[in-house]
Amino acid sequence: MTYEVPQPILNSPYAEPRWHRWFEEGRQFPLFFAQREAAETIIFLTEARADFRQGLEIPRGDPSEEKKAQGYVGFTRYACKLATGSAPRR
Repeated sequence: MTYEVPQPILNSPYAEPRWHRWFEEGRQFPLFFAQREAAETIIFLTEARADFRQGLEIPRGDPSEEKKAQGYVGFTRYACKLATGSAPRR
């Protein structure tokens, strides 16, 4: 099964190759459904055009003033909860 890149949602020239890499057939370790959804979400949050991300604001984690003076820079953290449906073993 192949997956189409949602057009014209993705905004970067790097988005399409990244999309195909994640979801290509024959991967050594194929993604579970929940893993695929998490990857799609992160790709969307980082690559979607601004008009598709209206109302979404993900704050940057900026370091303290002391750390900034030492050259540290902030970054944006993305996280997705996976629900694979597997039950714990007893």
